[in-house]
Amino acid sequence: SNGHLIQFVRPGLGAKLSLELAGYLMDTELVDMQIIQNYSLNDFIKDIKPLIIRSGVEGKRFAVVINEMQQMDTKIFDQLEHLLLFNSFSTIFDQDEMDRIIMDVRSSSILNLPS
Repeated sequence: SNGHLIQFVRPGLGAKLSLELAGYLMDTELVDMQIIQNYSLNDFIKDIKPLIIRSGVEGKRFAVVINEMQQMDTKIFDQLEHLLLFNSFSTIFDQDEMDRIIMDVRSSSILNLPS
């Protein structure tokens, strides 16, 4: 099934191992985002863009694990909430990028049509 999961846990409780197992069973790649001091919204957007593109164009499934949430800028939480609730990418991609992605998705769809 398709959906979103946000899991907030303390480090060391086995959550990452559980997510790795669930990801394996669901054919979903686990991506561990390392939040470091001074990690900004621009850093988050730079890190998440390739995942969104691979998911949309290639149909790849991802589970993103974000550690060290205490250091995270609240703007990142807002952006994450916007992505998950509204599936809106207008704050991530500019119009030229969106046009390129749409063309890639169309090309990929045409190549995958049954003969």
